[in-house]
Amino acid sequence: MEDIVQSKRNLYIIGASHFGREMEGWLDLVPENERDWEFKGFLHTYQGITPLEKYPSDYSILGNWEDYPLSKDDYCIISVTNCDWKEKIYSHLKDKTTFFTYTAPSAIVGKYNIIEEGCIICPNCVVTTNVYLGKCTTLNIGTQIGHDSTIGNFSSLMPGVDLGGHVIIGKKVFIGTKATIIPKIEIEDNSIVGAGSVVIRKVKSKTTVFGNPAKVI
Repeated sequence: MEDIVQSKRNLYIIGASHFGREMEGWLDLVPENERDWEFKGFLHTYQGITPLEKYPSDYSILGNWEDYPLSKDDYCIISVTNCDWKEKIYSHLKDKTTFFTYTAPSAIVGKYNIIEEGCIICPNCVVTTNVYLGKCTTLNIGTQIGHDSTIGNFSSLMPGVDLGGHVIIGKKVFIGTKATIIPKIEIEDNSIVGAGSVVIRKVKSKTTVFGNPAKVI
């Protein structure tokens, strides 16, 4: 009997700016024998100069994510850290494609975690146990998530963020580089935590905090 060769699914990165270009390199870290996909290129909406202008890349922008002919057999990664844009892209494409969840080979992901579609867990991240990551959550390089924590849909945690245990992060929360959230703290929806901040008390919805200890600004 002849061997049946299973074709790989097309994979596209949505967003060709800084984070998208990083994502291109991180896809290369996945061993060939573990890929059921083939990376085709970027989808990006822009006017004027391409976001890839003056930057090295092995791929090109194939079209606009809003009208590119995608199917449910295709994979897409939303490589955008802006929370509002992630939600907008997801809402537009959720019935047209399949959202790929990326976990870097160097990431440590423990037992009993729930990771929804479209999440990105970057190199050297740690997700301990009984953690919930909502749709299209981004954990950038070296971020650590303590046990029994919850992160809502479309949130973005930048490099080196440290969440203690039993932390609750709402939807569309942006946490800047190397911020620390001590255990049992809640950060409500649509809030921003500035880079390097140490959060020791609850952050209310639609609030921006910064500093050590973090205060409303």
